[in-house]
Amino acid sequence: MGFSGASQAGFQKLYSTPVAGFPLQNATPTLFSWQVPNDESLRVVVSYTNKIVSSAETGGTIVLQFNDMNGTLRNAIIDPGGRGTGFFQDSEVVYPQPGSVVSLKQTSALTLGASSLWAELRAG
Repeated sequence: MGFSGASQAGFQKLYSTPVAGFPLQNATPTLFSWQVPNDESLRVVVSYTNKIVSSAETGGTIVLQFNDMNGTLRNAIIDPGGRGTGFFQDSEVVYPQPGSVVSLKQTSALTLGASSLWAELRAG
């Protein structure tokens, strides 16, 4: 189920990876973070990702980290890592707590293999 053109019109692009993508690393970097306004408004955050694995992976987990409306820290798994070669895509829709931070992170180091991620974060 996708968004209609009318509902997507109010979504603001917050961050995206470069056109060349983000090569996964033998590290655990944060790709980008967004501070949710603390204005008591309900916000929806959407992430879209494409991942190309050119050499089978060990590690390389990607998550969308956020605090839910009850304040519990959550990790929505965008990609579990450890993939064979191929093309993988995901989208996540979350409702973060006002005043919290939403981050797209690589949470396990890519210790073997090669892959790149293309990602975009939008909010409305």
